Amino acid sequence: MESENIQLQMLKAKIGKTMKEGLSPYGQWIAGKLIAAEYGEVTFEIEVRNDMTNPLQMLHGGATAGIVDEVIGIAVFSLGRPNFYTTINLVIDYFASARLGDVIKCTAKVVKPGNNIVNVKCELWDVTQKKLLVTGSSNLMKIEQTFGL
Repeated sequence: MESENIQLQMLKAKIGKTMKEGLSPYGQWIAGKLIAAEYGEVTFEIEVRNDMTNPLQMLHGGATAGIVDEVIGIAVFSLGRPNFYTTINLVIDYFASARLGDVIKCTAKVVKPGNNIVNVKCELWDVTQKKLLVTGSSNLMKIEQTFGL
C-alpha cells in the first residue's frame, strides 16, 4: 500500500527539488531535479554540465550510462522494499547526443518487480528537441543489506 511505502513518500516529498541530498553520492553529483515519482516509476530532469561532457562538449557515454543506472536504482527504491538491489547487468543503446547546457529527461519504470530480480527499462530524452537519446534496461538483484529507514 502506497501510504505505508516510506521510500515513495520520501521521493514524493522531493518532487520539484534537485537531488543534492540523496542516498547516493553519485546521484548527488548528477544533481537531477525530480519531476515525478510513482510506485515503480521516476522521472528526473538533468542539465548537462561541463564535468559531464567529452572533449566535444557532448554528454559523455559513461556519464549517460551512470545517469541511467542511477535513475533505474531510484525506480527500484520507489517500490518501498527494505533491501538494496544491485545492478547485475546494464544495456544501453545510444541514438543521439546531448550537448553542454541541454536539459535531458530520464524516466525509469519497473517492468517486472520480482522478489529477487527486478527488471527496469529507462529512456533518456532531449527536452528541447524532443528526441530520444538513449534507451536502457537493467536487471537488479536483491542483496542482504537493508536501508534501515
